[in-house]
Amino acid sequence: MTLLWRSLRWRKRRRESIRIAAFFKQSFELKIKGNLIPEAAAEEIIGELQALFARQNAEAALSAKAVFKPTKEFHTARHTLYSAEENKEIDKVVPVAASVKTKLGRSGTGEE
Repeated sequence: MTLLWRSLRWRKRRRESIRIAAFFKQSFELKIKGNLIPEAAAEEIIGELQALFARQNAEAALSAKAVFKPTKEFHTARHTLYSAEENKEIDKVVPVAASVKTKLGRSGTGEE
């Protein structure tokens, strides 16, 4: 491939990149694992985050939601603590999400 051909291909890609860039803007999202924050500090941390975003006039960018997750012990203990009927009601609120992990690679043979 000649140097001129490479140069023309590069210019074409650059023009396409510039045209495409007009329609995309980089953004980001932050995720905070609330269960890893000490319970006593959580309220203060949330308040400080809200104040920081307010000072930067970015309140609309901050959102939060409460998430309730069962503990590891719950799934085993529920069968001894609750009746079959109660467990069916629990399943309606907290459906069982079962997954099977395998050690097979992408090819399905165990080799990558």
